[in-house]
Amino acid sequence: MRNIINPVLLLSSTFLLLLSTSLAQEKNPLKVIGTFPKGQTEGTNQTRTIIATFNRPMVPLQELPEGDGSGPLTITPSLKGKYRWLGTSTLSFTASETLEVATEYRVTIPSGLKASDGSTLAKAVSWTFTTPRPVLVASFPGHNQRWVGLNPAIFLRFSQRMNVARASSFIQMKEGSRDGVSVPITLGVPTNEEMQKAKLYWSSDTTTMFAMRLQRPLSKNKRYVVMLVKGLLGARGALGMEKEASFAFETYYDFSFEGAVNPTKRHPHESLTLRFSNPVAMKELPKNLTFSPAVKLPEGFSEYEWSSSELSINLELKPEARYTGKIGKELKDIFGQALDKDAEFILTTRSFDPFFTMTTGHGILESYGERMYPVNVVNLNSLDVQMLKLTRDNLVPGLSSSFPDNLQFEISKEWQVNPKRNVQTVVGLKLDDAISANKHGAVLLQVSAPSLQATLRTDVQVTEMGLTTKFS
Repeated sequence: MRNIINPVLLLSSTFLLLLSTSLAQEKNPLKVIGTFPKGQTEGTNQTRTIIATFNRPMVPLQELPEGDGSGPLTITPSLKGKYRWLGTSTLSFTASETLEVATEYRVTIPSGLKASDGSTLAKAVSWTFTTPRPVLVASFPGHNQRWVGLNPAIFLRFSQRMNVARASSFIQMKEGSRDGVSVPITLGVPTNEEMQKAKLYWSSDTTTMFAMRLQRPLSKNKRYVVMLVKGLLGARGALGMEKEASFAFETYYDFSFEGAVNPTKRHPHESLTLRFSNPVAMKELPKNLTFSPAVKLPEGFSEYEWSSSELSINLELKPEARYTGKIGKELKDIFGQALDKDAEFILTTRSFDPFFTMTTGHGILESYGERMYPVNVVNLNSLDVQMLKLTRDNLVPGLSSSFPDNLQFEISKEWQVNPKRNVQTVVGLKLDDAISANKHGAVLLQVSAPSLQATLRTDVQVTEMGLTTKFS
């Protein structure tokens, strides 16, 4: 028995299948859903490969094919390269040549491009991307740099090769502000000698740099602004800088002494910082600095080669005293300007900060002496003292590093010290009250200064023999 296929039924089924496919394609037409690169790019690596992704398979799935020299993309300006399908729906084009910098490229996918299911792209799809434009990456002097000389070397470094003729009209220098008086300059390529003299070590390749050479010296006490106008062209490409760039610097000032930092009620041993309007060589300061009453200055400054507008010097002054400092008018800044007259300043010191110290840990005290434990004190009239005679029962907890709260001292008192003001004084703390009548024994001693929130502890063995006990 043979199966007979009805021709009418077959044609009807085929028609319905084609109709449903056509309706599905109309509802979800072939589209480009992703493109790369787009807009302004930052580096050349972003532009070597152009990618377009579709919303459905365009080719059968296959192993990664070799690149093909032809494809559906129209690229303007034209590029040579190879096409490759990444999967079934992503097309890539890799240029075989370096793209021109500062150039806008337009990519177009023509209408009528067919997918694997026969659907076509209804209308052409286009997008653009721009290869890197020139960008100012560094300047010398730097932005807001101070104390620049009157005949400075001014250098500009860019992200790509530059051309003096194409860029000259885009670079301006103004005095005071952006709206100030123009400063005449000549633009050129820096020489290695110019860069070495300025101690600038950017690169030996100067094709990305400009030197701005002044036609007349600058004025001191002035701010200068260098402006790179939007559209500044590099050596290649039709597009210039995407936005303006600028930097400013200030020339050096009339030389003056601006005062001492923290001149009143200063700690006697605090380092002294002196401020000037311009940098001064450190080795020159001690030659021109004196005090009344006299102060001994540190030695060795003649070896210092650095300079700054703030110079610090370590001094040992007396507490609660007044000093008059004088800077001689012969002192010069690094630009050769001298002070127009001697400069004086006043320093006042406060008392030394109160403190106390003593040896902590384990100690031995000879019983045939005065049995006093030495404590160093500065500007503290009294200390809190606690003592406990150590016995077999309290020896271990008493010497524990984690002193128990429930351990009770036998003696607690306020010890009147009354040292001489601002003088480190060694005073002896008598231990007789805590040891036995025969003046022998071991004492746990704790000394505190509540005002300083400081506590020190030691254990002292009072004996006629030198005895050390090892605890473990």
